Amino acid sequence: MFKNVTTPTEPFLVTVEKVIGRIQSPPSSTLGLISKIREGKSNKQLKQELPVILWSGIFSARNDSSLEEHSGLFVIDIDGLENPEELKSTLAHDDYTLICFTSPSGNGLKIIVQISNPERHRDHYRAFVKYYDKQYGLIVDSTSINESRACYESYDPDIIYKPSAKVFGAMLSEQAEKQEVKVAEAPTTDYEQLNIAARMIRK
Repeated sequence: MFKNVTTPTEPFLVTVEKVIGRIQSPPSSTLGLISKIREGKSNKQLKQELPVILWSGIFSARNDSSLEEHSGLFVIDIDGLENPEELKSTLAHDDYTLICFTSPSGNGLKIIVQISNPERHRDHYRAFVKYYDKQYGLIVDSTSINESRACYESYDPDIIYKPSAKVFGAMLSEQAEKQEVKVAEAPTTDYEQLNIAARMIRK
């Protein structure tokens, strides 16, 4: 963890269980900030004062190149939800949900997932984004892909923690993802267009 998002050095190590405990019952200073954020008072400025968690490992500084040991975890951000509690209840039953809690704003969720090959962190992330889209139609924040993604500490007395959650093993490389997009956007050929026109005439 780091003191806040504007302090990129001097991290302090905290176990996953300790982080869960802090989210269930935050320090009074954190709880006070979150209360103001959820009341809509200077949301962005106040969030910058919150402690930040780097779920994906031990870092000497808050950047990807300072990763010393990967935790085998990554964080998924889902923002702008009208009913986060409803989605949280749904994701509580997902095989891969290790941890799930409400964001500091109160209208988003943070989901922590365990992966099989930490050295392929970003390939796992891309595959998981596809999984959520296919399974739930969810749009995930793609900027959360990097290892040093900062996650603001939050308050959720009903945080979900499932130590028995499955490890996510699927992977999707950047090249394969680009190829998928290229195929999806490929224009129809003249032959295909003629076939479409012929089918319409026959109708």
